[in-house]
Parts: sequence; C-alpha cells; structure tokens
Amino acid sequence: MKNVVIFSYASFNWRRYSRPWLCRMTERGGYDFNANVGTYTGAERGEAGDLVVFEPEEGVVYGYGQKDYRGIRDIESLEILSNDPFRKFGTPMKIAKLFGGKSGYLQAVHELQTEIYVA
Repeated sequence: MKNVVIFSYASFNWRRYSRPWLCRMTERGGYDFNANVGTYTGAERGEAGDLVVFEPEEGVVYGYGQKDYRGIRDIESLEILSNDPFRKFGTPMKIAKLFGGKSGYLQAVHELQTEIYVA
C-alpha cells in the first residue's frame, strides 16, 4: 500500500503545540512510539503540513496528536501529592506505591496527559 495522509494540519502556534506525532497503537490501547510509522511534512515552526503514514498495514491502528505545552506539569512532581485533596489518600510515597512506585506514578501521569491531548 502507498503512503497515506491521515490528517492535514493548518499552521499552528509552535510555542504552544508540539510538532504533530504519529504512532502505532497497542492491542491494549497504549501508544507504541518504537517504530517509525510516518512523518509530518510541515516545518518545525508551526507550518501547515500533512501527517503521513508510511505504507500502512491492514489491521493496524494508528494514533496521532499534538502535545499542548500548557500541560499539567505540576502533577508530575510527587510534591503536589502532599497538598489537598491528595493528602486524604496518604503520603506522597504511599500514593505513588498505589501505582507501583514513582516510575509507575509518572507513567500513569504520562498516559493521562496523552489521553487529554490526543487529537
């Protein structure tokens, strides 16, 4: 199969939004950024362009979007967990352990950000 344009972007504020991204989706609905499955044809500084999948495979689900740099950075820090309303759930370390530790907590935050900002 030939390359396929899956989305066309108008110009965008490059200080607020990332360059559009593209990935394969896992069977469980996660994002797999390990394979180079396509590209964005616009320039780095917010120029209009197309999101292109290289030779898409039948049955593969592709995800795409842009990061909004306004983000939720504060929640990436365990320090935020010592504030209300998080305190009612325990100490920051106790809350992080609910996610399997700090790395599990950060992974959950990343997944939440991805879900929020998916186009």
